[in-house]
Amino acid sequence: MKSWKLVFISELLLAVCCDCSQGMLRGDDDLPQQQEDGKHHARQMFSSQEDERLSALVENMGTNNWGAIVQQMPGRNARQCRERYRNYLRPDINRAPWTPEEDQLLLEEYGKIGSKFEFISWFFPGRTGINVRNRYNRLRRRIKKGKGPFTNNTSALVIRDERSFQESSDDSLWLDES
Repeated sequence: MKSWKLVFISELLLAVCCDCSQGMLRGDDDLPQQQEDGKHHARQMFSSQEDERLSALVENMGTNNWGAIVQQMPGRNARQCRERYRNYLRPDINRAPWTPEEDQLLLEEYGKIGSKFEFISWFFPGRTGINVRNRYNRLRRRIKKGKGPFTNNTSALVIRDERSFQESSDDSLWLDES
């Protein structure tokens, strides 16, 4: 019997793939920008001034008008602005420290879904896919080093790098801190 979460995610993946193949998710602004001499621009981090300007523009124009927003952001394309806002600047992003319950849920969902961090982020209101991926990688490093409040059996649940996933027989993922 399939889990409702996996069914939902597989249906959503199909919808996203269909939209992408029809060119609905990718536009000309997604292609790398080229200078007049034909060379690609070097990757450049957003400055704090650009972040402030982008936030103000999104507040005024909304999140569905990236073409107009990018006209006010020289040197940036719509994809860069959209991703920067969505992953780092949105006011509803949860920047609170991760709780042990969130860590446990993250490990469980990774065990079920795999490395689809955007989909796993749906289980964490306010957390972005990038935030979830970074947290998972940090947990994985801590487990490999034997640090953190994890039992030794957790490593079988977390580390799927070898593509041989084996669930731990021990259901407890956390040590009692008392």
